[in-house]
Amino acid sequence: MKSRIGILLLLLMIVIGTILTYGGIAVGQRIMIKPAPEINEIQRRGELVVGLYYKDMPPFFMTNDQGKLYGIDIELARDIARVLGVKVKFNREAKTYQQLFELVAQNKVDVVISKFSMTFDRAQVIRYTEPYVTFRRALLVNSTYATKKGIKDYPMDHLRTAKVKVGVRAKTSYVEFANQLFKNAEIVQYEEWKSVVNALKEGEVMAALYDENEVIKSVRKNSNIALFASVYILKDQKDYIAMALPRGSNQLLEWLNFYLKSRKINMSVNDLIDRYPEVYE
Repeated sequence: MKSRIGILLLLLMIVIGTILTYGGIAVGQRIMIKPAPEINEIQRRGELVVGLYYKDMPPFFMTNDQGKLYGIDIELARDIARVLGVKVKFNREAKTYQQLFELVAQNKVDVVISKFSMTFDRAQVIRYTEPYVTFRRALLVNSTYATKKGIKDYPMDHLRTAKVKVGVRAKTSYVEFANQLFKNAEIVQYEEWKSVVNALKEGEVMAALYDENEVIKSVRKNSNIALFASVYILKDQKDYIAMALPRGSNQLLEWLNFYLKSRKINMSVNDLIDRYPEVYE
């Protein structure tokens, strides 16, 4: 009797094993599933290609005395590559932020991590992660003009509809932001932020728009700005800094968002000042 039961149990095990094996799941076998194509390609080549603006933008990316890159964007890029199990390669061929946008839009980089602002125009073409830094937009207003127009606490009540010249840095997100904010203004573009500030001093423009990070850096490094301009932080106007990806990189986008969430990365200008005080001195 016992031998018959033993034979039946053996046959049952053989049948179950056959079903599992031919059903594609062998007992004790781990199913190997490849990552999504864009992640698989990064791991196959062994490097994460990161788009980075060609000039340093402290404290996001800058070069130390030994010629090595450091900063919040550099730390992020290197750690993301480490978690993916690859090296990081920085592509710094973009001479403008428009060119940086084109690099990611044309799939020439895996991701842009380069103090890159979220905008409505860009979001029609590329994908964004959740923001990892949130700034407020800021204005420098010519002091003589502000006094003449009675501007005190909040300049937007006047500037929103005023026929005035507003200076911005060319080929950046702030061209789009300025056109959205100042409906009747003439938006004047300059290649460098310091040129915008100088134009404000000379009276070529009556206001200058940028993020609070750049405005705070400028004022702290050049106390003379207080002699010709008033500073206003636009608390209701946000500038979201995020990573940018090609439109087809859906799984990498999910992966990066999980990375940011798990690391609890969502910084303000005060966090950056605390972390890199030398940049603001």
